[in-house]
Amino acid sequence: MKRKRKTIVLGCAGLFIFGVLISAFLAWQGLTLISGEPYFNTSRDKAKLRVVRDPYRDVPAALEAHRAAHGSYPKDSASIDLSVPGGLAAAGILRDGSLRYSSGEPTAYSIYLKLNWDGGLVYRSDQPEWVYDPGTGEPSWKID
Repeated sequence: MKRKRKTIVLGCAGLFIFGVLISAFLAWQGLTLISGEPYFNTSRDKAKLRVVRDPYRDVPAALEAHRAAHGSYPKDSASIDLSVPGGLAAAGILRDGSLRYSSGEPTAYSIYLKLNWDGGLVYRSDQPEWVYDPGTGEPSWKID
């Protein structure tokens, strides 16, 4: 009888621990769904971020073509010259709302793609490279 009781207690404890682990896993999955996937400065996450960035990769070249043609970057996404190389595609991407384009001055701009609660991909004309900014105060890091 004691052995049976001990088995039942161990079985209940095992089920409890299993339930806690499943709950923690589901909570993590739920948080990721709500806030977006977290990224870390690893080769695996950099590869994932390059895949996310690839549809937007040609936007900076179109903005540079606009600057070459007009002497300054467009003041907003609606102002991009559609006749410059890549201009039409870049305008479509910038106007669909996934990227945030900002140009505080005619000689500089930035592009931001929000990926999770705090973080996102950033491209700045003064530092022409795509970086991941965790948005938590930690330093940004290159994805290429």
